[in-house]
Amino acid sequence: MEIYNIHFTPVNYIIFYAVEGIVMGIAVYIIETIRNSIQMREDLLESEKMRRKQLEEMAYHDPLTGLHNRLAIQQKLEDFVATNDSSNPVISCVFIDVDDFKFINDTYGHDAGGRVSEGDCITLAGIVFGGNTHRQTRR
Repeated sequence: MEIYNIHFTPVNYIIFYAVEGIVMGIAVYIIETIRNSIQMREDLLESEKMRRKQLEEMAYHDPLTGLHNRLAIQQKLEDFVATNDSSNPVISCVFIDVDDFKFINDTYGHDAGGRVSEGDCITLAGIVFGGNTHRQTRR
């Protein structure tokens, strides 16, 4: 907008600069509000990514031993079979059920049951992998 033929008095200058200041203040407020909204959205997206990663971790790993659980192993087997080019892939999988494990948990508590379970996993990994168990655990 152009202003023509206006005689600027000191009062007009004051009003002009006051209005200009208000407009600039509003513009700065709007820009800051938009920046804050964008930052909040980015924070929420990052939080959602972390939450999904935690849920995936919980879905596919035993919380005590850190080893893959039955669901993770099943998924890995399905992926292997689906992506293997061979018509006769060689694959082995062993599921072990510890008899009376509920008795251990009920009698001695879940901490003791967890230690027994962890010890069993480490022992089996040592047998299968010749003592090199660091590949199987996430610690």
